[in-house]
Amino acid sequence: LIISADTLPSIPSTCYGVSKLHGEVRSSCDSKSILIRLPLLLSLRPNSQIVWKLLRKMQLDNQCSASCDVYSTPIYVEHLAKQIVTSIEKHIWPSRIIHASSDVRVSLYETLVNEAIRLGMQSRNIIKGFDKDYFSPETKPTLLGLKSSCSHFFFEMPNY
Repeated sequence: LIISADTLPSIPSTCYGVSKLHGEVRSSCDSKSILIRLPLLLSLRPNSQIVWKLLRKMQLDNQCSASCDVYSTPIYVEHLAKQIVTSIEKHIWPSRIIHASSDVRVSLYETLVNEAIRLGMQSRNIIKGFDKDYFSPETKPTLLGLKSSCSHFFFEMPNY
C-alpha cells in the first residue's frame, strides 16, 4: 500500500495519526524538507528501544509480555541510516515524503521472538499479550506500517 496526500485520511483516529498528518502537511509546504515516515525501528546493537528493554528483561530471566495482535513493518535503524546517507550522496529523493518499510508485517511478540533467535537467546520468557491488555487512552490501528513509497527505502527483513 502506498499512501499519498490524496489517500491520507482527512480525520485520523488517534493523536499519533494527527501528528503524522500535521508533519506531512508541513513537509509538503516546505520545499527544502524531506519527511521519512518510519515503522518500528529495530537495532542490531543494544540501545534503549522497547525491543532491547524487553530483551534485557529476558536475559535477567524475567518474563515480559508483548502484543501479538498489533502488527508493524520493522526495519533496522542501521540499514535505514546507511540508505539515507547513500541517498544524500547520490541525490536520490524521488519524493519529499518517503515511507521507509519492509515487506514483513509482524507483531511485537513475533519481533521479540525473532530478535531473541537472532541473538541466540531463549524466548521462553516472552508471553503473548493482546493490545486490550495494555492500558492506552486511544485505540490503536492493528495494522501499522506501510509499503514503501520508494524502492530505495524498502528493506528486506532477515529470515530467522
